[in-house]
Amino acid sequence: DIEFKEMFRFRKHEFRQLMVGFELVDVAGHPVDLRVGDVSRGNRRSWINAESALLLTLRRMATPSRLRDLTDVTGCSRALASETFIFMTDYLNTNFVDPLNEIERWAQFFPLWASSFRRAGSPIDYIVTVIDGHFVGTCRPGGEGCVNGNYEDYQVFNGHDRLHGLKFLAMVCPNGKVILLGPWTGNRHDSGALKNCKLMEIMKHIHRLTGIAYVIFGDSAFPLSPYMQRMLKGNLTHEGRCFNALMARHRICI
Repeated sequence: DIEFKEMFRFRKHEFRQLMVGFELVDVAGHPVDLRVGDVSRGNRRSWINAESALLLTLRRMATPSRLRDLTDVTGCSRALASETFIFMTDYLNTNFVDPLNEIERWAQFFPLWASSFRRAGSPIDYIVTVIDGHFVGTCRPGGEGCVNGNYEDYQVFNGHDRLHGLKFLAMVCPNGKVILLGPWTGNRHDSGALKNCKLMEIMKHIHRLTGIAYVIFGDSAFPLSPYMQRMLKGNLTHEGRCFNALMARHRICI
């Protein structure tokens, strides 16, 4: 079981839960067979067991594995390993990414996550995740030869990074789960994106259900609220600098 987790980042009983959760088993609990491949790309469609397909996908995501390394996991050819990974990422993205990005679905784990932050030395009670804005650069609308700015050009231009692109918000949880929100146009500030995704309203709803005001922690770009704490800014005292240094250790993952 230890070797299994090192290879796939899940224990064996957790892997079986993934098989059921991703609807890769039949009514009797046996792995189904998947037909992978895209005839539009000139590839033959082949069959592969769903258990092998998920193992291959987890291995590829756990480490920067090459196709030749993946063939050792399932014993399939490189071509089939490539088609299987493409099929599985499309399948998971289409059917499960949006539900998994809904933070209210993870509220049952908030007490465990808050205790993880406390054990790590967090001075703030009930922190459950850390958040930060991420800018992903794109091509300039109209191309580099477009000398006259247009509406789309201004919308996706980020003055801080001096690039065109899209803005995302990413939250990293203690169990390794990454919740990705967005995208927004590149000129959107982190605080504006936070307001647009109504994350604080969701945290307020969870507060009413659980009776506990759980907290998200971000950098100084985010506004303070009962459900959002941030790094201190301005002319800091010694205690303030110590607080920022301590919380920076928790935010290093983001």
